[in-house]
Amino acid sequence: RAVVLHQAMWCDLKEAALRLMKVNGDLPDNNLRNALILEQAGQLYYTCGAPRKGAFHLVLAGHTYNKLGFKRLALFSYQAVVDLYIGKGWFHITDHFHFTMARQAFGLGLKDESLSHFLKLLNSFADAD
Repeated sequence: RAVVLHQAMWCDLKEAALRLMKVNGDLPDNNLRNALILEQAGQLYYTCGAPRKGAFHLVLAGHTYNKLGFKRLALFSYQAVVDLYIGKGWFHITDHFHFTMARQAFGLGLKDESLSHFLKLLNSFADAD
């Protein structure tokens, strides 16, 4: 709690993200606090001008949410970063995102969104030929 309060008062966003990651390393693995801290650090990195580092931490947060069963939070985390990777030529990563988001959306009953992600995945395979 003290780190979050300190982060709110700190003017350097990158330093605040580093402090969050240091605290995250001190916590036991695989709990909701880890995912929340990873997500917050990712947003801070993205805001301070380090979008790749921010995206990496948001993906880790999404993966942790997914392992803990928080599918909707995982879906939001992946949706926040997928546009950053589109157009970069990293086809395997974007395909993985779309497949994961399609499965999570289907599991949440969001059939239209799931279908949209599966279509993007299939179009990716068609464009590769």
